[in-house]
Amino acid sequence: MKRYLLIILFAITTDLFAQQSAVVQYEFSYKKALEPPKNTMEADVTRSVYLSAEYGRNHQYILKFNPLESIYHVEMSMPPDDVNKLEYKFSSAHFSMGIIYQNLKADEVLNKKESLGKKFLVKSPLNVHWEITSEKKYIGKYKCYKATSSCAGCNKNQIITVWFTPDIPVPFGPAGYGGLPGLILEVSKHIYTLTADKIKFLNNAPKISKPTEGEFITADELNKLQWEARGKLMMNRRRSN
Repeated sequence: MKRYLLIILFAITTDLFAQQSAVVQYEFSYKKALEPPKNTMEADVTRSVYLSAEYGRNHQYILKFNPLESIYHVEMSMPPDDVNKLEYKFSSAHFSMGIIYQNLKADEVLNKKESLGKKFLVKSPLNVHWEITSEKKYIGKYKCYKATSSCAGCNKNQIITVWFTPDIPVPFGPAGYGGLPGLILEVSKHIYTLTADKIKFLNNAPKISKPTEGEFITADELNKLQWEARGKLMMNRRRSN
C-alpha cells in the first residue's frame, strides 16, 4: 500500500513540475486599422508599419522557463528575395528585442540589447501593475483570464492586454511581461499580438543563463540617451543642409 502511495505522489509531483518547465513558441499577428490614412505622409508611414509587421510574422518568438527563471528571444527569419531593406531593418530592430531574462526570486527583468553602438543590460522589476478582470477565454485547451496594464511610453489611451492561465503556474510571459498568477499565453500591444502556438513541457528544468555582458542601465536612462542621440543627429543634418 505504501509503495502505491509513493508511486501516486511521485506522479503528481512530476506532473506539477512538468507544468513549470517548458519551451513556448508564440505566433505573431497584427491588426490593420479600419480608418484609411488621412494624408499621403500618413499613408506612407502606415504602409511601412504594415510591411514591417508582415515581415515580423516570419520570425520565431520563443520563451523558455523553469520554476524560477525564464528567457525570451526572437529568432529572425531570412529576408525574402523581394525584401524592402528599410522595412526589414525596421522589423529587425523593432521585434528582435535582444534577450529578455526574468528571475522570480530576485524579482527582476534583464533585457540584453544593443543600442547606440553599445551593449546594455536594461534592468526592471518583474511585477507589472496588472488589473485582472473576470473575462475568460480558451487558448488551446487552457482557460485564460484577461489582465490589462497601462502601456509605458505609449499614448494615454493605449493599454497592454494579456491572457494568462493558472493551469501553468509560473509568473512569466513573452517580451518581458510577467508577474501574474499563471503563464501569459497572449499579449497585445498597439496593433501587435503574440499568441502561444506550441508548448513543449520538459521533465527536467532547463538551465537558463543570466545575461552578464553589457552596461547596466534603466529603461528611462536608455530612452534619454536615445533621444539625445536623435537630437544630435538632427542638429548635424540641419548644419549640413
